[in-house]
Amino acid sequence: MPTPTACSRRLRTITPMILSVLAFAGTQTSAQSAKDAQSAFKASILHQRLYLRNLSGSPIVHAKWIDKSLHLYNPYVRMLGPIRVQSVSFHPNQVEIDGDRFLWNAWPGKVATLGSTSSSARILVDLNGADPMTILPSLRDALFFSSEAEALSAAPTSVGGTAVAKGPTAPAEFRVKTSEPTCDCSERGTSACEGRNPNDGMTQPKVTHQPPDFPEWIHRKGSAEVRLAFDVDTKGETQNLWIIKAEDSATDEAVTAAVLKYKFAPATCHGQPVTVKICIAVNFDTP
Repeated sequence: MPTPTACSRRLRTITPMILSVLAFAGTQTSAQSAKDAQSAFKASILHQRLYLRNLSGSPIVHAKWIDKSLHLYNPYVRMLGPIRVQSVSFHPNQVEIDGDRFLWNAWPGKVATLGSTSSSARILVDLNGADPMTILPSLRDALFFSSEAEALSAAPTSVGGTAVAKGPTAPAEFRVKTSEPTCDCSERGTSACEGRNPNDGMTQPKVTHQPPDFPEWIHRKGSAEVRLAFDVDTKGETQNLWIIKAEDSATDEAVTAAVLKYKFAPATCHGQPVTVKICIAVNFDTP
């Protein structure tokens, strides 16, 4: 067999070295691309006022990447509140976003205003083992509405009926307080009821079970008011809860947790159970 020349022996030695250098260079390029993607995502949301697509009012919002798309878990309470993002951190399988949530204070017949106080909000995105490089470019649009106008259009435009609840006692019956013309409840949602309240033939929901008293610390804090809008469904359950005037995250959470436990005799339209939307203000007065 021919003896390898000095040139061929040198080539065999150099080739693994070249491959090693190329592999190292590829790793560096990949790491730089990941940093670029993280920087671009940060720049797209940092210090901006953004609205979550599920309009969650929870202090901690969970999302998970499933089957090539982002799944935002349904919150137990919603609010029309933008989040001003203060920080973004990246972990091996999670993106963590922290910010301050403000709230549009709304009430039927009143002009909505953006509150000056805020509460903390944290968004935890579980990457579920997916490559961040494929997720980060589209994560902003998956988490947040593209504009304030789009977020406002996704929220309820009105709430029907108002009542005041003096904590800890809730009203036994919620009555619609309005001077507007009425129409028959069977015509709800039709042109015949446009600009009218469908109260003719309607009985309002009545509380049949009230949860225990609110925590003692709420009574010690002095005057406070939380306004809520929610549906009472045909089974008398509280659904689709919205905070429309907030106090602070601890008070809001205590009040919403209590209201979610209320049980009602459902509203009826000519004797048939129907779902209605009601709005209450839970007040805590200084002793």
